[in-house]
Amino acid sequence: MLTEIEWWGGLLYLCGALAYWITYKEIGMKWALDYIGFHLAFLTSAVLLALYFYELNSPLLQKLYVGLTVMALVSILLMWFWPSSDEEPSADSLHEDAADEEADEEPGLLTIIIGNLVLCGPLLATVVLGALKSYGLAQQLGWMS
Repeated sequence: MLTEIEWWGGLLYLCGALAYWITYKEIGMKWALDYIGFHLAFLTSAVLLALYFYELNSPLLQKLYVGLTVMALVSILLMWFWPSSDEEPSADSLHEDAADEEADEEPGLLTIIIGNLVLCGPLLATVVLGALKSYGLAQQLGWMS
């Protein structure tokens, strides 16, 4: 029988896999840094959640877990805030974009933020759980007084 935390952890894995599939399908990754950052964010979050349920008795494992938490947080921030393309628009595309803007309305900032939170919610939940465990591990290691 699964405990309650294991059940919620499994649910987080399913939501994370769904978010990964939806995001990967919708995003056109044009260059390698987008591709690496995207996969690194989801991979580190999955490993972080898997290790959350284990006792880390060795100081080396505790340090690696804290490092993995930092790596997951940095990769998620890079995935969100790194520019996705550095291509300059051409004059022809500016005229086409002007015609398309009249027909299509751009989503607002609030819509973009809510969409990112829904799709990356499992990543955020995983990193928050990892940060809470890492805080306790850092206190055990004597890094925080």
